[in-house]
Amino acid sequence: MNAGAFQATAALSEATREVLGRPRWVHGGHHGPSLSSLAKGCPCCGSMYGNGQKHIPCEPVACTLCGSVQCQSNGLGDGHCSVCLYGFLPGWSGSSGRHCGYARCPEPAVAIVPGRKLACMAHAMRKVGGKVQESLALRDSGKGWQSWTFTGPRVPW
Repeated sequence: MNAGAFQATAALSEATREVLGRPRWVHGGHHGPSLSSLAKGCPCCGSMYGNGQKHIPCEPVACTLCGSVQCQSNGLGDGHCSVCLYGFLPGWSGSSGRHCGYARCPEPAVAIVPGRKLACMAHAMRKVGGKVQESLALRDSGKGWQSWTFTGPRVPW
């Protein structure tokens, strides 16, 4: 680790280090991060997005639909969950302050369902609940091309 990364890491408060070091769901197997990306980027997912600092973990966030905790950089695909593919990841533009797109429903939107419609928890589960449950079962099995793994930082940071 270079001196700049060490100084940035050393400047973090203990509370911040505890939050950033929390376990989260990340890709494993052949589609997981390489050791070189773990050494240079986020030590959990390998993303260079992180906190804008080299070798600092991404902030862990929970999907508003399925609840899967993952690196915030997983939302690079429009701020959507990488596990269920429908839910929003907090912190991305458009992920908060929007309301359900179903008629006369005042609830906050937690996902975009097929048809590109914003949906609250009740409407989203009615529309894609089965697919979300399948995604969670695949995540928990560790199978599939994603080989999801629940882990904290995989290399020292």
